[in-house]
Amino acid sequence: MYLLDGESREIGVRGESLRIVASHRAVRVLPLRRVQRIVCGDKTRWDGGALCACLARGIPVTWVDSRGAAAGNAFPSQMVTGPIHDALLLYVQLPSWRRRYRNWLRSRRMNVLAHWAASVGPGLRVPVRLFNDLKRQFVYQGRLADHFVPEARAWCASVTVQRLLAEGVDIQYWGFDGTSMDLADDIAGLFWADLNLHCGTLAEQVETGAASLLFFENWAQRNQNRLLQHLGDLKRHLRTELGSWH
Repeated sequence: MYLLDGESREIGVRGESLRIVASHRAVRVLPLRRVQRIVCGDKTRWDGGALCACLARGIPVTWVDSRGAAAGNAFPSQMVTGPIHDALLLYVQLPSWRRRYRNWLRSRRMNVLAHWAASVGPGLRVPVRLFNDLKRQFVYQGRLADHFVPEARAWCASVTVQRLLAEGVDIQYWGFDGTSMDLADDIAGLFWADLNLHCGTLAEQVETGAASLLFFENWAQRNQNRLLQHLGDLKRHLRTELGSWH
């Protein structure tokens, strides 16, 4: 559920449903069983009971600031448990974890670029100069120009947090040296790059607002496997770096 049109809202709870009151006092009642995740802006006012009801049912909430960037998340901490979470806790205690993690992220950016280049269409090829330019800028420098609305970064973050929680993984981990692994931000960045490259100039024809949200949701549903592939490769990386874990 997206609440990003700039309208002020109050969100409460009534039984097994969220009660959403707009600024003009129109009321919408939405059963919690129909909600998977919520993305809301800075004009959304939450009742504590409504937020607790979402967290109790495993529904993550992402807040977006006035610039359209993800400002933060609320998620049920009891869902963060399992072998991947335990492996990550061990991984960030390795003295060289930051170097290893940077190398892994670079390899995933290369995977994103190669996946895009292999899917441009039958009989078509990405020009060598363009591929090499993108490799230098994106794979090695982490920079990629926007082809879609900038707000899509926050939408990718919301989808990523939901997927991480389903895997029992936290959004952030802290290393022994006091530095953070911003896992949700990094995985969301890969997912956003998948979106950005595969949209190309098509996305520039999509208007902002509801049309861009619909475009994104359709794309995200069709490409959920890309998130699973990034996480699957993370699991393989952990096994390699830590040895066998269960």
